[in-house]
Amino acid sequence: MSISTLTELPVRTRAEQRLGSHLIRVVRAADARIPEGRRAPRTAAEMRARINIAANQACSSCGGTGGRIVDTSGDGVSRQNWESCSSCGGSGVAR
Repeated sequence: MSISTLTELPVRTRAEQRLGSHLIRVVRAADARIPEGRRAPRTAAEMRARINIAANQACSSCGGTGGRIVDTSGDGVSRQNWESCSSCGGSGVAR
């Protein structure tokens, strides 16, 4: 990787791009083989949901996650953003 200035993103070589794509495919395939109840939570929302569900306090609208990921990808650009749950105010706890 080479960086021409501190404000620019690193320029990736074709080999680095292929390696990144390969690693994503391998990780997703491995994750798909793990039974649903056995997969460890990876995001803060997944962790929060587990805690809220265990405490019987999970919001019925968002399942205790506090919101959801909205995918607005298009034209070859991947865009995802977090939308907080309006029912629980993003806490994941039922009111």
